[in-house]
Amino acid sequence: MTDNMTTIGQFDLVNRPQSGLCLLRVNPWKVVMATKKAPAMSPSDMDVSEVLGKVSGPRFDEAQQLLELHREVSGAEPVVWAGRIIGFGQ
Repeated sequence: MTDNMTTIGQFDLVNRPQSGLCLLRVNPWKVVMATKKAPAMSPSDMDVSEVLGKVSGPRFDEAQQLLELHREVSGAEPVVWAGRIIGFGQ
């Protein structure tokens, strides 16, 4: 009898009927070395007023109104993401 092998991602599921064994092993040829990268966007400690300070004229008033509306609807405080995007919650 021969081994039956199924590959699932980086793992091989090997069934050996002659010995009654079923093995799960890492297939070294399928393992991809990945480096842990920082996410492209993450919350920052920047103050929301710093971002809004870049807005002028009537857009500033609109931004303030939207900020209050989103705060009210979401129930969360604004957070600056990636130094330029204001979001609410995680």
